[in-house]
Amino acid sequence: MLLKTGRAGCSWVSGARFLAIGTMAMAGLLMSACSGSPQCVPESDIQQVVCERQQGFRDIGKNLKIVDDEVKSGDPDYQKVAESAMRIVETGKSIPHWFPEGSGPEVGIATDAKAEIWSDPDKFSAAYQEFVAESERLVSSAATENFTALQAQFHATGAACSNCHKPFRVDK
Repeated sequence: MLLKTGRAGCSWVSGARFLAIGTMAMAGLLMSACSGSPQCVPESDIQQVVCERQQGFRDIGKNLKIVDDEVKSGDPDYQKVAESAMRIVETGKSIPHWFPEGSGPEVGIATDAKAEIWSDPDKFSAAYQEFVAESERLVSSAATENFTALQAQFHATGAACSNCHKPFRVDK
Protein backbone atom coordinates (compact mmCIF):
# COMPACT_ATOMS: atom_id res chain seq x y z
CA MET A 1 0.00 0.00 0.00
CA LEU A 2 1.36 3.38 -0.93
CA LEU A 3 -0.79 5.68 1.17
CA LYS A 4 -2.34 5.03 4.55
CA THR A 5 -3.92 7.33 7.08
CA GLY A 6 -1.89 8.16 10.19
CA ARG A 7 -3.00 9.20 13.69
CA ALA A 8 -3.45 12.83 12.69
CA GLY A 9 -5.66 11.92 9.76
CA CYS A 10 -2.74 12.59 7.45
CA SER A 11 -1.94 10.38 4.53
CA TRP A 12 1.48 8.78 4.87
CA VAL A 13 3.70 7.53 2.11
CA SER A 14 4.90 4.18 3.36
CA GLY A 15 6.17 2.32 0.34
CA ALA A 16 8.66 2.93 -2.41
CA ARG A 17 6.59 1.39 -5.22
CA PHE A 18 4.61 3.83 -7.29
CA LEU A 19 4.71 5.26 -10.76
CA ALA A 20 6.92 8.26 -11.19
CA ILE A 21 5.05 10.99 -12.97
CA GLY A 22 8.05 13.11 -13.71
CA THR A 23 7.53 16.09 -11.45
CA MET A 24 10.11 17.27 -8.94
CA ALA A 25 7.53 17.05 -6.17
CA MET A 26 6.90 13.38 -6.83
CA ALA A 27 10.64 12.71 -7.07
CA GLY A 28 11.08 14.30 -3.66
CA LEU A 29 8.20 12.28 -2.29
CA LEU A 30 9.76 9.07 -3.64
CA MET A 31 13.12 9.90 -2.07
CA SER A 32 11.39 10.46 1.24
CA ALA A 33 9.46 7.21 0.95
CA CYS A 34 12.60 5.26 0.12
CA SER A 35 14.48 6.78 3.04
CA GLY A 36 12.32 4.90 5.52
CA SER A 37 10.76 8.00 7.06
CA PRO A 38 7.11 8.48 6.32
CA GLN A 39 6.17 11.65 4.50
CA CYS A 40 3.08 13.37 5.81
CA VAL A 41 0.57 14.48 3.21
CA PRO A 42 -1.80 16.83 5.07
CA GLU A 43 -5.35 17.33 3.94
CA SER A 44 -6.02 20.58 5.88
CA ASP A 45 -4.16 23.46 7.55
CA ILE A 46 -4.65 21.93 11.01
CA GLN A 47 -3.39 18.57 9.76
CA GLN A 48 -0.36 20.40 8.32
CA VAL A 49 0.45 21.74 11.80
CA VAL A 50 0.00 18.32 13.40
CA CYS A 51 2.06 16.64 10.68
CA GLU A 52 4.87 19.17 11.07
CA ARG A 53 5.08 18.61 14.82
CA GLN A 54 4.98 14.84 14.38
CA GLN A 55 7.84 15.08 11.88
CA GLY A 56 9.76 17.35 14.22
CA PHE A 57 9.42 14.91 17.10
CA ARG A 58 10.45 12.04 14.80
CA ASP A 59 13.57 14.03 13.89
CA ILE A 60 14.36 14.62 17.57
CA GLY A 61 13.80 10.93 18.28
CA LYS A 62 16.04 9.88 15.39
CA ASN A 63 18.86 12.05 16.70
CA LEU A 64 18.35 10.89 20.29
CA LYS A 65 18.66 7.31 19.00
CA ILE A 66 21.98 8.17 17.32
CA VAL A 67 23.29 9.59 20.61
CA ASP A 68 21.92 6.60 22.54
CA ASP A 69 23.64 4.15 20.19
CA GLU A 70 26.93 6.03 20.53
CA VAL A 71 26.68 6.11 24.35
CA LYS A 72 25.78 2.40 24.45
CA SER A 73 28.83 1.60 22.31
CA GLY A 74 31.07 2.68 25.20
CA ASP A 75 33.40 4.43 22.72
CA PRO A 76 31.29 7.19 21.17
CA ASP A 77 32.14 9.20 18.11
CA TYR A 78 31.97 12.56 19.89
CA GLN A 79 31.68 14.50 16.63
CA LYS A 80 28.66 12.41 15.61
CA VAL A 81 27.12 12.91 19.06
CA ALA A 82 27.72 16.68 18.91
CA GLU A 83 26.13 16.92 15.45
CA SER A 84 23.05 14.94 16.52
CA ALA A 85 22.77 16.90 19.76
CA MET A 86 22.94 20.17 17.82
CA ARG A 87 20.13 18.96 15.53
CA ILE A 88 18.10 18.13 18.66
CA VAL A 89 18.63 21.68 19.96
CA GLU A 90 17.82 23.30 16.62
CA THR A 91 14.69 21.22 16.09
CA GLY A 92 13.67 21.49 19.74
CA LYS A 93 13.64 25.28 19.58
CA SER A 94 10.69 24.97 17.17
CA ILE A 95 8.50 23.09 19.67
CA PRO A 96 6.46 26.13 20.82
CA HIS A 97 5.48 26.84 17.21
CA TRP A 98 4.14 23.30 16.74
CA PHE A 99 1.24 23.83 19.17
CA PRO A 100 -0.88 26.78 18.04
CA GLU A 101 -4.39 27.19 19.42
CA GLY A 102 -6.81 24.92 17.59
CA SER A 103 -4.33 22.12 16.86
CA GLY A 104 -5.17 19.94 19.84
CA PRO A 105 -7.57 17.08 20.50
CA GLU A 106 -10.57 19.46 20.60
CA VAL A 107 -10.59 19.74 16.80
CA GLY A 108 -11.20 16.04 16.32
CA ILE A 109 -7.85 15.19 14.76
CA ALA A 110 -6.12 12.22 16.35
CA THR A 111 -3.08 13.55 18.19
CA ASP A 112 -0.97 12.46 21.12
CA ALA A 113 -0.98 16.06 22.39
CA LYS A 114 -3.02 16.53 25.55
CA ALA A 115 -5.27 19.54 26.10
CA GLU A 116 -3.03 20.50 29.06
CA ILE A 117 -0.55 21.99 26.56
CA TRP A 118 -3.03 24.78 25.94
CA SER A 119 -4.72 24.87 29.36
CA ASP A 120 -1.41 25.13 31.27
CA PRO A 121 0.92 26.98 28.87
CA ASP A 122 3.31 28.12 31.61
CA LYS A 123 3.99 24.54 32.70
CA PHE A 124 4.40 23.49 29.05
CA SER A 125 6.80 26.38 28.42
CA ALA A 126 8.88 25.46 31.48
CA ALA A 127 9.11 21.83 30.35
CA TYR A 128 10.09 22.91 26.84
CA GLN A 129 12.75 25.31 28.17
CA GLU A 130 14.18 22.56 30.39
CA PHE A 131 14.41 20.23 27.37
CA VAL A 132 16.25 22.85 25.28
CA ALA A 133 18.64 23.65 28.17
CA GLU A 134 19.43 19.95 28.74
CA SER A 135 19.90 19.46 24.99
CA GLU A 136 22.33 22.38 24.86
CA ARG A 137 24.24 20.79 27.75
CA LEU A 138 24.35 17.58 25.71
CA VAL A 139 26.12 19.48 22.93
CA SER A 140 28.59 20.86 25.47
CA SER A 141 29.20 17.47 27.09
CA ALA A 142 30.02 15.96 23.69
CA ALA A 143 32.64 18.67 23.22
CA THR A 144 34.42 17.61 26.43
CA GLU A 145 34.91 14.07 25.08
CA ASN A 146 34.40 12.85 28.65
CA PHE A 147 32.37 9.65 28.46
CA THR A 148 31.06 9.81 32.03
CA ALA A 149 29.88 13.40 31.55
CA LEU A 150 28.30 12.55 28.19
CA GLN A 151 26.49 9.53 29.63
CA ALA A 152 25.16 11.53 32.59
CA GLN A 153 24.01 14.39 30.36
CA PHE A 154 22.32 12.02 27.93
CA HIS A 155 20.29 10.63 30.83
CA ALA A 156 19.45 14.17 32.01
CA THR A 157 18.28 15.04 28.49
CA GLY A 158 16.13 11.91 28.42
CA ALA A 159 14.63 12.87 31.78
CA ALA A 160 13.73 16.29 30.35
CA CYS A 161 11.90 14.50 27.52
CA SER A 162 9.95 12.42 30.03
CA ASN A 163 9.12 15.50 32.11
CA CYS A 164 7.23 16.84 29.11
CA HIS A 165 5.79 13.56 27.84
CA LYS A 166 4.19 12.58 31.13
CA PRO A 167 1.94 15.63 31.57
CA PHE A 168 1.49 16.64 27.93
CA ARG A 169 1.44 13.49 25.76
CA VAL A 170 -1.14 10.73 25.68
CA ASP A 171 0.30 7.44 26.94
CA LYS A 172 1.04 5.02 24.15
